[in-house]
Amino acid sequence: MGTSTAPDWHVLLQQPAITPTQTIVVPQNQGSEFTGSHSGAPAWSVPSEPQYGCSNMLGMGDPLVGIAFKVTVNKTTYHPQDEAFLPWFAREAPSTSINGLYTYLGTFKTYSPGCS
Repeated sequence: MGTSTAPDWHVLLQQPAITPTQTIVVPQNQGSEFTGSHSGAPAWSVPSEPQYGCSNMLGMGDPLVGIAFKVTVNKTTYHPQDEAFLPWFAREAPSTSINGLYTYLGTFKTYSPGCS
């Protein structure tokens, strides 16, 4: 039986090579501890990410590939990616996340669309 540990965020942020891809992996790995990365979330799709088709994966960064922002810490600039919150996948209205947001940056204004 495998075990996992939470990342040391201070060490992670000190790594200058952090990329949007890396910022997806950490939250998804942390989420999979509790929900499973293929958790059977309600099926979703977004026009901006057709490569996922109709997906029921709880991949917090998947619906937002390429939407990143800059953070500078100790003169090093990082580009973390926006992440979808659970209420987006769960189709909660209104969102129960902080400030009623569906993503960290507020990119999505409502919950996940179903598959058509």
